[in-house]
Amino acid sequence: MVSLQWSPDGRYLLARGGLAGVYLIRPDSENPIAQLDFFGVPEVSQAWAPDGQRFAVLISLGETSRIGIYDVDAAQLSELPVEVQRPFDLAWSTR
Repeated sequence: MVSLQWSPDGRYLLARGGLAGVYLIRPDSENPIAQLDFFGVPEVSQAWAPDGQRFAVLISLGETSRIGIYDVDAAQLSELPVEVQRPFDLAWSTR
């Protein structure tokens, strides 16, 4: 099953299909599809920042997961030094 999710500003689309990984789609770009170098946890949505330039993702480590923040402009993933166990969901604060 493929999961699709628009950024809050409507500029980007994330697609995830199980072990196929996460794809960032930029509909108005010369290179519209980029496969990202990490895998999200199946059936857990990525949480977009309100500005639409970053999103949080759970990175599976087996029984536990690590939280990562992906910056779209920098094309860089920063992993937070904390591990969580499922069930766990991500959300951005609007403050």
